[in-house]
Amino acid sequence: MIDLDAFAAEVGAEGPVTIVGLGTRGGAVPGVRRVAAPSGVDWVQADEMTVACGAGTPVDHLVAELAQQGKQW
Repeated sequence: MIDLDAFAAEVGAEGPVTIVGLGTRGGAVPGVRRVAAPSGVDWVQADEMTVACGAGTPVDHLVAELAQQGKQW
């Protein structure tokens, strides 16, 4: 399970927030806090063929991590 406390603290409850990412149409809204989904590969269990990563992890980063474990997409 991924701990989302840091992400929730970044978003907070005050003021407007815009979410940004690779698929965000039109880009971020000017003048508001920018928040992106967590990214990065948390762990790979090559023998079980399972992986945990943040929603903002680019696919090419995931593919590279799997290649290091001798797996492919």
